[in-house]
Amino acid sequence: MSTKKLQVDQITKAGKAHEALIHTEPSIRKTLSFGGALNVVAVQQSHLSYEIAADLPRLLKHCSHCNSEQVSLHGRYVVRLADLPYINPLGRAMPVQYAITAQRYQCASCTRGVIEPLPEELRPVITNARITKRLSEWLLYEIQTATPYDTIARMTGYSKVWVRKWFQEVREELELPRKPSRPGPKKK
Repeated sequence: MSTKKLQVDQITKAGKAHEALIHTEPSIRKTLSFGGALNVVAVQQSHLSYEIAADLPRLLKHCSHCNSEQVSLHGRYVVRLADLPYINPLGRAMPVQYAITAQRYQCASCTRGVIEPLPEELRPVITNARITKRLSEWLLYEIQTATPYDTIARMTGYSKVWVRKWFQEVREELELPRKPSRPGPKKK
């Protein structure tokens, strides 16, 4: 079995495992802080979506460019990441988004700016999209099960075009076949 095929199988299996989490309200998810990778500050629910405000709890110890320990605080920034949607008991999908406040640093040795890196749990599996690792795993699983792009878009809060482009990027990276089609009558 090829390495790419094994990687796709592992990601798809992980995505299927997230299926039960989708039906759990975001404010009570056990994985809300990604195992301590985040300090959750607030969970706000609107009638259409959830926004979770969080901070990165760790401080940078050294410069990632020159490895110097002479880094000082230099402002903050907010990273927005989409996470697994929530499907409420009525069957309505509500997108979930994290607003993560992180620290910027300035290195005294090389004078370069350094940003606090996101933990591994928050980085997407394949692409550089602003989505969490578990959302990228779940998206790949959903696409492998022939879920239509518009359904995925409605659930995540992204556009159908974004979902299609995301899958195209993943397909090229992992050498996947085209999206499986749904069974039905053939078009003439």
